[in-house]
Amino acid sequence: MAAIDERDDSIVGVSRYVAYPSRPAVADVAVEVADAFQDQGIGVALAQRTLSDASANGLSTLTATTLWENGAARALLRRFGFQPRRTRANELEMALDLAPAEAPAACCPGEGGALVAPMSCAAGVE
Repeated sequence: MAAIDERDDSIVGVSRYVAYPSRPAVADVAVEVADAFQDQGIGVALAQRTLSDASANGLSTLTATTLWENGAARALLRRFGFQPRRTRANELEMALDLAPAEAPAACCPGEGGALVAPMSCAAGVE
């Protein structure tokens, strides 16, 4: 999924999940937002939509790995209920057990599932 800046159609954020081949109900999730667009709710909107899609597609658990020094990423993951699972050197792996699928959250969808920035509606997503 991508967040697009309407002013110039540039991609300002992306999110995705990829299932583990040996554990099809478990996937690794990642969210990335360009530095200039952080703290505007874009990461929250992308994460919310990606977690909703993962649940709707039958995944039971999501994992995410971040650096210990990335406090913003840890805070975003905690906001959605991710819990620490293990550490390796300067990395922290977190996991989230998903509830049964609910209706996908409506969150500024654009064409092709892209989220549209500036994220005026995403800033209000809690």
